[in-house]
Amino acid sequence: MKRTQLKKIGKWGRLWIKERAKLKKIYQNKGITICELNFSGCWHNEYLGFAHLEKRAFYRQFPHLLGSFNHTLLACNYCHGIIENDRELTKKMFDKLRLNIKW
Repeated sequence: MKRTQLKKIGKWGRLWIKERAKLKKIYQNKGITICELNFSGCWHNEYLGFAHLEKRAFYRQFPHLLGSFNHTLLACNYCHGIIENDRELTKKMFDKLRLNIKW
């Protein structure tokens, strides 16, 4: 079976790789290395990623906020899934963990 070639990384993919590297340094410098949400069933330090305050489409208008500490939380996949589609819970958690956000 012949395999097809993978698509090249686009403009937004390259931007996210760059911003993600910056975020990793910021979080390590602040000592944040486990899930910040810590819901019941949390995986703590397994499968961590960045949960954003807004949906991906928002950052097309404001790409400088994609790698902003105030627009991200470090979350395991389990906790990220919980806040992903619940806007009220997302805002509540960002208010609790990032106090200087202006709505």
